[in-house]
Amino acid sequence: MQRLLFIVPAIVLLVGLAFGGAYFVYDAGNGPAPVVAAPELEAEPLTAELAGNKPLEAAPADKPAPGPVPEQEAAAPEPKPEPTPDVTPDKPATDPRIDAMRAELEKAFEKAGLTDEEKKIRTEEITKALEALQAEMGKAVTIKGRVTDYAGNPVAGANIVCAMAAAPSDAKRRRMAYAVQTLSSSDEQGYYTATYMGLKEGSVELSLHAQAANLLPSPTQALTVTAGETYDNINFTLAQGAGITGRVVDQNFNPVANARVMAMQGGSMDRRRSAIRSYSAFTDADGRFSIGGMIDGSYSVNVQCTGYTLQEKAPTIDVVVGSPTPLTADIVLNTATAVKLKLTSADGKPHGYFTVNFFTADGKSSRGAGMADTDGVALVVNVPEDAVELQVTMRGHKTSERVRIVVYTGAHSDAGEVRLESVEEQGKYDGKTPPPPGDGSLDEANRKLAELEKLRGGKR
Repeated sequence: MQRLLFIVPAIVLLVGLAFGGAYFVYDAGNGPAPVVAAPELEAEPLTAELAGNKPLEAAPADKPAPGPVPEQEAAAPEPKPEPTPDVTPDKPATDPRIDAMRAELEKAFEKAGLTDEEKKIRTEEITKALEALQAEMGKAVTIKGRVTDYAGNPVAGANIVCAMAAAPSDAKRRRMAYAVQTLSSSDEQGYYTATYMGLKEGSVELSLHAQAANLLPSPTQALTVTAGETYDNINFTLAQGAGITGRVVDQNFNPVANARVMAMQGGSMDRRRSAIRSYSAFTDADGRFSIGGMIDGSYSVNVQCTGYTLQEKAPTIDVVVGSPTPLTADIVLNTATAVKLKLTSADGKPHGYFTVNFFTADGKSSRGAGMADTDGVALVVNVPEDAVELQVTMRGHKTSERVRIVVYTGAHSDAGEVRLESVEEQGKYDGKTPPPPGDGSLDEANRKLAELEKLRGGKR
């Protein structure tokens, strides 16, 4: 019993010492405390599987070891950046003409019924050819802004005109110091987006101005541009200037529509190149016209209109800046001998340029020409007064049958309808002088691709 009383207190003492030592070890972060020595353990060598481990470095003597970080204060992981698109800085800017050509060729391949593999091969050919052509054409420069008038109102339809020094070869061959081109026009709110093409590298200085009917051109702005860049807020303001208003009628005082009225300073209709400056406008359905944006001074007023001749000497008028100056009298035109006709066909109303053969009763013939509007209506002048028949020839159509006519001197005789028959193998003609567009076939696409390859080969 005595031995048991001795053993139990000894066990209690040893347990207390063990727990106390554990407490002091845990509390070591708060300050110095006694630590119970632990039995020495033999170090185990690190294996090759833990090659990523690095030896711990001792904390600097002047800085205490960091304490445990609470879980709620742990730093959140940084978000991974989103992948950025692959942008090549020196890649040529997109050219609308190149895009249109690519779309046309791809459309032709779709219509040809090619397999996916064939389409892929042909598309790669197109891409290489167009990229080579784009590289030769140069990068685009984009210019944006707004056009307003002297009162701050937006100007719709104003042209943005660019001028730059002409290339030495062009300057010598064409005798010009500057190359001028219209880049864009403003919308209903006066805003515009202009694209200057052909700048291969470096920078160039452009001279820009805006101009619109019935307003003075804006002051010229010099802008140094770099290939592939965009320039915003290039704005223009147009001044009021002087102007002329009036009315054009025939000898019977009927209004003459679509007559071109020209106000010239220091020139005439026969010597327009010698004019210091000139302005023009067209008459409306009531024969009225308004010319604005003029420099003040003295001007002669001339009129041109198919089927009419000026009755008297061109009037002269002095204008000043401000409200338009009205003419004191109407401008009167004489009706010329002409024939009015309307072209028709089974597939629509032919319009555009055409030629006419006039025949007299004794078998003689003479030629004339006309331009039919979208309704097929045209007025043909220089008509022989003794003509009794006419025959129309138009591209994309067979020559018409002869049509009987009666010509009245000093009047527009009505020849009625002239029916044409389309020629299918020639395709439909759009009324313009260039050749008709392609039919979208694979042969047409191959021809255009061959032209691109030829152009690329010539530029090497």
